[in-house]
Amino acid sequence: MSKLLLLFFLFLTLIALTVLVKNRSKEPEVIPRYKKQTHTITIADKKIEVELAQNPEQWQQGLGNRTSLPKDKGMFFLFSKKDYYRFWMKNMRFALDFIWIDQNVVVDLTQNVPEIDQEKIYQPKFPVDRVLEVNAGFVKENQVKIGDHINFVSY
Repeated sequence: MSKLLLLFFLFLTLIALTVLVKNRSKEPEVIPRYKKQTHTITIADKKIEVELAQNPEQWQQGLGNRTSLPKDKGMFFLFSKKDYYRFWMKNMRFALDFIWIDQNVVVDLTQNVPEIDQEKIYQPKFPVDRVLEVNAGFVKENQVKIGDHINFVSY
């Protein structure tokens, strides 16, 4: 009887260890890449200060509920994999330009997205791993174009 009980406990221990190892080896869905929230991006020879959005809560909130965005500022969305990420203007109070980026190269542009259309969904024509939101008119004013490279400086 004691051998059977010992085998039973060994079996339970083996199961518990297997579960622990399996769960420990899983990568978290989102790994924050940068501890500092403010960084500088250079795009089309223009430096802008960006706030990072690098987890689901920050992605969902975005620039929503803000009254404005200072000139030469933006929000930079970082994703762990390429996809056709969908954006909307929920709770926005000012218009935006979306700059869709794949591996530091601009692959698509969506300009002058109005704040009044809160339900419309915007997404790139190609999979991206980063998105830069800036004030409407930034793309035109700074002559940002598809194929431009961005320089993301982390400090």
